[in-house]
Amino acid sequence: MKINSKNFIEKNKYAIFIFLFMFAYNFVFVKGFAFPGVDRLTYHYYLVDYSLGFCTKLLPGAVFNAVSPSTEPEALNIYLGVIHTVFLLVVSVMLGKFINAFENKDKLLAFVFVLFFITGPATFSIHIFRFGMLDTNWLYLAVALIAFMRNKVLRWFIPVLFVLALLIHVSSMVLFIPIFALMVLMEAAREKKDRKIYLTIFSISVLLSGVLFVYMLIYEDDNVALTYEEYMKLMVERHKLDESIFTEFYDYALYKISYVDGSSDMFSAVLVEGNGFIANAVNAVWAQIYETLRAYVFLGDYMLVGVNDFIVSAPITVLLYRYALKQMKKDSGSNKLQKFVWFCVIGLLPVMFIAALSGSPDIVRWFGHCFILLFAFVLYDIYRRKDENPVTFNVEINNRTTVGTIIYFAVYMCCILDPYC
Repeated sequence: MKINSKNFIEKNKYAIFIFLFMFAYNFVFVKGFAFPGVDRLTYHYYLVDYSLGFCTKLLPGAVFNAVSPSTEPEALNIYLGVIHTVFLLVVSVMLGKFINAFENKDKLLAFVFVLFFITGPATFSIHIFRFGMLDTNWLYLAVALIAFMRNKVLRWFIPVLFVLALLIHVSSMVLFIPIFALMVLMEAAREKKDRKIYLTIFSISVLLSGVLFVYMLIYEDDNVALTYEEYMKLMVERHKLDESIFTEFYDYALYKISYVDGSSDMFSAVLVEGNGFIANAVNAVWAQIYETLRAYVFLGDYMLVGVNDFIVSAPITVLLYRYALKQMKKDSGSNKLQKFVWFCVIGLLPVMFIAALSGSPDIVRWFGHCFILLFAFVLYDIYRRKDENPVTFNVEINNRTTVGTIIYFAVYMCCILDPYC
């Protein structure tokens, strides 16, 4: 038994360390010696369910209310704590496999690369800072996507992940779903034997996402089953937090009450006259943009916080883009599809970031999503190349680079930002 235990620890030492490190990092740095828990902003996401109608933004609350008879914050914290702990455990195992894929001479640098992935202001910390965010569920789906990708049975359930992403929030169509699609397309480019299978999965996923997105964009308002008074009564009945009830998010999302000034005529300004399909779609998008533009007027210092996020994360961002550009050039001669995928990743992320900011003023939150998706895409690509053309770190290690990296890492890991404006 002792030998088996030692072998297990030796084989999984990186995964064990990463898991314990993330737990300690979240406890000490992110939460200031406290365990993560829902607050006034994130608690109300779990007071709703599909009794309000078939709408997006209700799935996490619907699942919680289905498994828990109580909406007490203690019950919710236990529920979310278990799910997030399992998530971190799975991530740790994946990252442990990533490090072990390298030769011994490159393991240290791979480990340092992973440390930058699990710390800092733009990856996992924002999901602990605002524990219980709807967005965190997208990370769960991203991990599931990676786990399903190469399994001959589970990969056929990938389209379900796309649908779930939209049911968590329709804005997933701006960022997460395109990156999910590109990951599947990259697998199609890489797996010549199963290319048709992955292209089929890609096509089904994109088709389902597009249909559901358009449906929710046009008809979600008609699906709301409760009046505003009935909805408020439900929220008051389920609210158990020792703080004032927060309803502004669903007031806006379902009942079109402005979160900027509380007006109920925020969608009165239209770009296209009429009640046709195109007019409704254009006006729905414009209403979101118009509300966001009004919100930017009140952001003030939050804009500077976003700048700090960009500056602190800039060296890693440059490193990730250098890798992406290098792979795009390398794949240009042998695999046109891989080149196309890298071209999309490089070009779409900044475009999608700007598009996301036109629909929501949470600069730190959306930059964090772009950053972690790019980082995860690069890590997964490096791992997948281990059997084809293994990636090596051509970095000169000396006293200057070591000291510089330590100082930068200290600043990077200590920078903790609120994802909400």
